[in-house]
Amino acid sequence: MRAAILAGGEGRRLRPLTESVPKPLLPVGHKPILQLIIEQLRRDGFHDIHIATGYRGEMIEAYFGDGSDFRVNIRYSHEKQPLGTAGPLRLIEDIGEDPILVMNGDILTEASFAKIYQSHQKRNPALTVCTVPHSVKIQYGILKSNGDGIAGIVEKPELKYDIFAGIAVLGPEAIDRIPHGQPYQMTDLITELCNNGCEVLTYPINEFWIDIGLPEQYEEANNLLAAA
Repeated sequence: MRAAILAGGEGRRLRPLTESVPKPLLPVGHKPILQLIIEQLRRDGFHDIHIATGYRGEMIEAYFGDGSDFRVNIRYSHEKQPLGTAGPLRLIEDIGEDPILVMNGDILTEASFAKIYQSHQKRNPALTVCTVPHSVKIQYGILKSNGDGIAGIVEKPELKYDIFAGIAVLGPEAIDRIPHGQPYQMTDLITELCNNGCEVLTYPINEFWIDIGLPEQYEEANNLLAAA
């Protein structure tokens, strides 16, 4: 099983922490975020890992090397300009025809990467998208209109959605649709596949999941690991 980690972002929302260190190398507990991800991938049976770098990518390559110290095989690509959350996959040489698990380099979760991959293999869709539940609390009463009248009011409702968890499994059909050398987001790929009648499945993550994109999320991740 193969995996690709997108680790090229600048982490601007975490500045000044990321002014001298790329976000994937920020420590959570006593290890960098990216090391925690790689160790989990290895435990789940992923030994061939591609890391797509960008901002301060040389620091990531210097830390992980060829992956032998972490008992995996690591290869790298480097984007000279930001290519989004799907575009960097076109820089992978010999990407092959087998499905590949792709994830952002700032995601921590207790979900099984092996189970996500195996779920994709059962039906071999173009794309499997991992989702997590998200709720938005509206701080106002919502009016239920009936023409020019009011039929009722819902007081401060909580709206619940499924959002993209930053983890997906791509088959060759999905990879082929990613353009070369231009920014392209995973959301663009999902939209294009759906608009063209390709099969896109979801894999709900009910386990612990956190996207370390904001200072408060980074602090939460450190607190959770310290309490574990």
